[in-house]
Amino acid sequence: MKADLKEHDILCWRDADEIPAGASWNREIETALSSCSHILVIVSQHSIESQNVADEIGYAKDRKKAIIPILLDKSLLPLRVYRTQAIDFQAGYTVSLEKLLASIGGVEDKR
Repeated sequence: MKADLKEHDILCWRDADEIPAGASWNREIETALSSCSHILVIVSQHSIESQNVADEIGYAKDRKKAIIPILLDKSLLPLRVYRTQAIDFQAGYTVSLEKLLASIGGVEDKR
């Protein structure tokens, strides 16, 4: 997904890929969340159990960031984004990617 977003000139930041050795994770994540226009919450069994993910969602909501849940499995949306329209990537990658790109302004939705 990250490569597909980059292909459409959409800057994509992921903590494990972008935080340099020795840097403060909290500070780097706070900077990234503060400077972005959209937050993609990858919803999976692992992510919904993560306190870090919950904290990041709360931080983004407090700053009125656009949050787009991305469903990877049958996990229920966390409470903080329960009433937010999600994109179900289980329904087919290409169609879901088009919906995501249209949602974040990368391309026009063809439907």
